[in-house]
Amino acid sequence: MMALTVEVSFNEAVFNQHVTKGVRASYLIPLPTSVAGMFGAMLGIPRSEMSRFIEDKMFGAALIDFKGISKEYIQGVKVKSDKVEYPSPQYQTLVLMPTYLIAVAGDETVISKISDRLGRGWVYLPYGGYNDHPATWVEVKGVSDVVDSTEVYGYAPVEDVEDVKLEGEGHISRDQVMYRGVFTDFLFSYRARIILKRPYPSADGVALYPIKGFFNYLERVGVGRR
Repeated sequence: MMALTVEVSFNEAVFNQHVTKGVRASYLIPLPTSVAGMFGAMLGIPRSEMSRFIEDKMFGAALIDFKGISKEYIQGVKVKSDKVEYPSPQYQTLVLMPTYLIAVAGDETVISKISDRLGRGWVYLPYGGYNDHPATWVEVKGVSDVVDSTEVYGYAPVEDVEDVKLEGEGHISRDQVMYRGVFTDFLFSYRARIILKRPYPSADGVALYPIKGFFNYLERVGVGRR
C-alpha cells in the first residue's frame, strides 16, 4: 500500500467538533472525513461518487504549523411577543493560519494515478472546513510506502496512547470524536509524537485511518438515503 501526502495552508480553518451544535468549535486537525473531502475537491470528484472514492482508502492529517486559536464570543437574541431574551453568550473557535500535511493511502496503482493528476493541478481548492476558508497554498509532497508504526503525528484515540513526546514548544489537545459509533476521547498533536500501544498504519509519520470508523460520513455524502 502506498500513500500520497499534500501540504495545504489556510488563513483560517474550522473543522467542527462533533459535540458542538449551535456553534462552530474546531478540532485542531481535520479528521479523515475532512481530509477525504479535500482530496475530493482537488480531484473534482462529484459528491455522488465520493463513496466509491473512499471505500478502499485510508486518510489522515498532521499539523505542521499554526499561529494559534481564535475564540470569538457571540451573543444570541431570542425575540418573543412580549420581551427580548439574551441567552448566555456562545463561542466559536478558528484555527489561525494552519498548515497541514494531509494523506491518502490505497492501492499503489490508484495512488500513482492520483499523484499524476494532482501533479498537473487541481480542479478546486480545498476548504478549511467551510467555503469561506479556501486554501492559500497547496503543494504535492510525494508518494511513500505505508508502514506500521507505534510513533505517529496527527491524532489517535486516548485508549491507544502510551505516551506523548513533545518536540520543542509542542501542543496537545484532547477532544471527543464520534468514532466507531460512540464519542471517544482523541489526542491531537502539534510538534509532538504520539507513542501508541500498538502499531498504526502511517505515511511520512501521519497516522492513517479507514474512513468508515468516523461519524456518519456515508450518510453525509448521500449514500443510503432514499
